[in-house]
Amino acid sequence: MTTISRRGFIGGAGVALAAGMMAGIAGCAPKGNDQPDTLSETGPSVTPDEERECDILVIGAGASGLTASLEAALSGAKVVCVEGTSQAGGNAFGIEGVFGVGSKMCREANIDVSTGALVRKEMDMSQYRGSSLALVDMIHASGENIDWLVDNGVLFDRVDTYVGDLPVFHWFATGSGAESFIAPLYDACVKAGVEFVFETHGDSLVVNDEGRVVGAIATGDTCIQYNARAVIVATGGFADNKELLAEIGFGQDTPIFGAPGHDGSGHIMCVDAGAASNLENASPMGGVWVDGVSFAKGLSSVFNIIWVNENGERFVNEDLGTENPMGGAHALKAQERVYGIFDNALMEEYLAADGEAFAALLAGEQTDQHEVLEEAIAKGVAFKASTLDELASLIEVDGMTFTATIERFNELCQAGDDRDFGKAAPFLAAYGEGPYYAIRISDGLACILGSVVTDRNFNALTEEKQPIEGLYVTGLEGAMLWANLYTMNISGSCCANNVYSGRKAAQHALEHCVNA
Repeated sequence: MTTISRRGFIGGAGVALAAGMMAGIAGCAPKGNDQPDTLSETGPSVTPDEERECDILVIGAGASGLTASLEAALSGAKVVCVEGTSQAGGNAFGIEGVFGVGSKMCREANIDVSTGALVRKEMDMSQYRGSSLALVDMIHASGENIDWLVDNGVLFDRVDTYVGDLPVFHWFATGSGAESFIAPLYDACVKAGVEFVFETHGDSLVVNDEGRVVGAIATGDTCIQYNARAVIVATGGFADNKELLAEIGFGQDTPIFGAPGHDGSGHIMCVDAGAASNLENASPMGGVWVDGVSFAKGLSSVFNIIWVNENGERFVNEDLGTENPMGGAHALKAQERVYGIFDNALMEEYLAADGEAFAALLAGEQTDQHEVLEEAIAKGVAFKASTLDELASLIEVDGMTFTATIERFNELCQAGDDRDFGKAAPFLAAYGEGPYYAIRISDGLACILGSVVTDRNFNALTEEKQPIEGLYVTGLEGAMLWANLYTMNISGSCCANNVYSGRKAAQHALEHCVNA
């Protein structure tokens, strides 16, 4: 039997984890010279302090980990769920609802949506690079999954649109994933007998001589080998792993605004166990981001300004967020530096329109938005100048190029036709009098979807497309619905996939690993 090593984690993947957790990993000591040689190809085996038995081991207590744990426990399986942080929830803390069609709530509201039209629109947007079969599976199961969540205590309020134009978004009763979704799911898991082990990091998978995953090593206060008939990896992606992010084109200074603790160890342990990496198709979920000040975090929804790069050139239609807010991150990633440009009228309009929303982001403080703007200028996040030439100097771009860019855009506005990038006419606002402002924006990132290749049962697949017995990858890491771009076309589809993948993986594991 082989224990796959933790090379990626120890090699720097745990950027965002606490130092105490790193110290705890030392509990899994390398094998001594007096022990049998069971070295794997990827690194040394470890000696756990103890071994424990369970039917299904779930690594990660986010949305998919909780649903997998609950589904398995309700069927009578002995389930252990290890979680690296001190509480359940993961990325689901910040969500507001879940996608679903055909739920009881939909039927009561007389909402009938063509699932075929949903699939076609989603596949069109992804250029048919995602898995249409996985998408159909998730959509067709979504209504029953909503009803299952309700039966297990999740609190919903209403069904309507969120993004897009279809009434498919089931809003949480409190508007908070933490309160209406995570808390009741966790309580249901405890009631069903799930054993949670918090502040315990899943380090590596245990693979037998036939290549079947038969457990995992996890480290908290001690190092424990969990022997299981199936392991479900639900670790939430690798947004905190700078090395893996670099492999898909993100810089070392990319702002991360998702939940902390997603170090990529789930991806690494699965690949080390023989699973095929899907990094070349992984889909970032992010968007336009501004560091340092709250007032500018909604900049992705400001479509009537222009963006210029480090050369002072415009490079994209700035209203791309009307179709997909995620697209902004891709456009920005290709540039070295990007600034959103305002004249005085545009800035006053922006502050007046969004002042209340941004005040709420400041912990409820009724701060005057002009004061927040001055704070941004003082921090070097925003820049203010009397002339365009002066602004170009402040943001270190070529003055002639920058001025020509503004003049060209004004000509397009006067013609009512953006012949360069096709921005919609309602967002063509010519630049007028100063003062002028520039706000530094970047490609912020919340999480990464689909880094390990899975099948429709969420079995991890080898490079030869063969399932690895006993190993399932759910939630963000196992999502095959998207490729390179999270479309955000179906409101709440990411969470719906988390719920569906957790349940589906548990059902398949019960049938083929536990009860076989």
